[in-house]
Amino acid sequence: ISKIDLEVINNAYLEVFTSPLKNDVQRELRLISQIYQQV
Repeated sequence: ISKIDLEVINNAYLEVFTSPLKNDVQRELRLISQIYQQV
């Protein structure tokens, strides 16, 4: 998964989820992106 893909996924999630969930989703995606960068 490239950074661009993560960006697109992140934007899609932000559009779909309501505000209370946005922070949780962003936090999870940030963790996922960090894991991919370590590989």
